[in-house]
Amino acid sequence: MSSLESGHSGGCQCGAIRYRTKPHSGDAYVCNCRFCQKATGGPFLVEHCFTKDDIELLSGEPAVYTHVSAGSGKEVYLHFCKECGAHLFLTFQRWEEVMNVITTTFDHPREVRYDAQALCYLFLGAAQSGTVTPEGFRVFEAHCDPADGSAAVEQVFAAPVLKRAAEDGTGPHPGGCLCGAVRFEAEGAPEAVVLCHCRSCQKSMGSGVNFELLWNPDRFRAMKGTPRTYRHVGGSGSMVERRFCRNCGTALWLTGERFPEVGVFRGALDRPNRIAVKPETAIQIFLGEALPHGGRGDRSVLGASSRTGRLCQARPSIQLSLAHRGWRRRIGEHFPCSGEVSTSARWRATCLDSPWSGYLGRMSVWAKRGSGATGWIELTAHGRIAACYPSTI
Repeated sequence: MSSLESGHSGGCQCGAIRYRTKPHSGDAYVCNCRFCQKATGGPFLVEHCFTKDDIELLSGEPAVYTHVSAGSGKEVYLHFCKECGAHLFLTFQRWEEVMNVITTTFDHPREVRYDAQALCYLFLGAAQSGTVTPEGFRVFEAHCDPADGSAAVEQVFAAPVLKRAAEDGTGPHPGGCLCGAVRFEAEGAPEAVVLCHCRSCQKSMGSGVNFELLWNPDRFRAMKGTPRTYRHVGGSGSMVERRFCRNCGTALWLTGERFPEVGVFRGALDRPNRIAVKPETAIQIFLGEALPHGGRGDRSVLGASSRTGRLCQARPSIQLSLAHRGWRRRIGEHFPCSGEVSTSARWRATCLDSPWSGYLGRMSVWAKRGSGATGWIELTAHGRIAACYPSTI
């Protein structure tokens, strides 16, 4: 068996592009630079490093967008699917033999390593508020290999660090793609801030988590250009329509059958830190599908946190799903509820210790009890049951 046949397989979301690689044995990065934020629409990009000889393209041909790095002045090449917008690879003028795979496009992203010997964090100085850098990992304020030949300054935190810095400012929130072909604007504060870890968001964006801002349609408007639309089944099982730039592949916003709001990807904003991500305004969903941290297949979560060190995790009878303020009514339409009941010891969800520090607000699980009764359990960031919404189905 060749090393390619025993390695990793992957591809874009629509299936037009497929590839396989040799087993990963190199470095991996979580990159917080503004290029990676803008390209993915997320708070960071996750990439595992290979050489071009390590990767075989099996079908399809990615589109390539050329970006000039503000730091090195060298060209960076973003390879993406022109049909669905999924980001697949990065290649570089500076390192001609290197070809980095965007980790979330692997069919089985848990097969590769996420431990401190393989993974390090780049451009912490540009990180979005609400992101978490774990303890024990190498961290760099900028690149680990500065283009000017200076020595990189390496840090290793003794405890997880939550990026809290936010920007002041009121008025509209403009955003757009890397190449400038598409521009949009949103007014006021979003209705909700959602941190989605579903495989659909991972696969389409290239970020470990989607910081999604929900605005009412009457407070969102496209200002320039016509993005491409890819329609697909989202993590909830309902159809979503995701917009991306056909020229540079930037992920921009989505709409869906389950919610009336426009879901703007925070990384696509010109100034993403003007929208706070904090316990009072944010909710995490699909933690059961989150990328691991701390090794191969570790169940702790990349890019999510709870200041008290506790997160809701999935078990066979407990699956993560969505409930948040106004959405609770729509959930009731799909899952008839008998109304709110007081917290009861008969309803249980399992919260495990997590290495992450930080936030976030309430999380909700679809839980099963006893002989088969089911319902929503809403958990606080402390892992305590906040409310129960039993179902008749």
